[in-house]
Amino acid sequence: IVAGRHAIMVHCVSLPPYWKYPGYSKSELPYHEGVVVVRHSTLETDMSLDKHQSYPEQVPAYINHVAGSVILVRSCNARILLEDVTVKPDPAGTGAFLHTAINSDLPFMVRVADGTVYPGSHVEVKDSIIRGNILHEDYQRDLYLSLKNSRLEGSLFTGSVDSWNAFCDHNGADHYIINPEGYRTVHGTHVTIEAGSTWVVTGESNLNGLTIHPGGRMEAPQGAELHIAVDGKPVYRLCGTISGDIRITL
Repeated sequence: IVAGRHAIMVHCVSLPPYWKYPGYSKSELPYHEGVVVVRHSTLETDMSLDKHQSYPEQVPAYINHVAGSVILVRSCNARILLEDVTVKPDPAGTGAFLHTAINSDLPFMVRVADGTVYPGSHVEVKDSIIRGNILHEDYQRDLYLSLKNSRLEGSLFTGSVDSWNAFCDHNGADHYIINPEGYRTVHGTHVTIEAGSTWVVTGESNLNGLTIHPGGRMEAPQGAELHIAVDGKPVYRLCGTISGDIRITL
């Protein structure tokens, strides 16, 4: 799959015509999961293919912010399996192989109550080599990434309500701010590196949970060195599970 903006988008829109059906009410729809299975394939973005359609004034800032991300999940839950997959994000875009973001369809946005726990996104990567970053900007849901006999080369950014609102303010898109008073519940990114898998951290990263099984590795690119801190305290042993405010620098 080669596409101009995203190879795959998972999107659950709260449309009023569906609210009358069992399981599709405005309160139930945000719990649904989009299921994606990709095997023995290539996913690629090529922004030269984008149609560059004309949108209302408030939309382009959002589109530019997410354009080029190979897989985009917008304010919904996803269960994604990538097996023997090659991923090629267009460097002219975000450079992300996986991107979660707040929904941009203004008429159908569902305000999420602080403290709500949704299923979140569960991404399993098997027998694959993935080159691309992870941008987890949907602060209302958790992202769980598992590497199984795979190699990931990229950085990981875990956003918050503050970073999302700052993006909106900076780009004159304050209509995408759905929690202007803040959002105290901390959701985040949780990475599991199983035996035979490696995460090469190519840039500054932050996450909330990290599990490295025996035989799994997290390393810096050649010539660099990893520095890891949890809640501000250095960590030197990379095995087992750590959780908290995890910061990785090179």
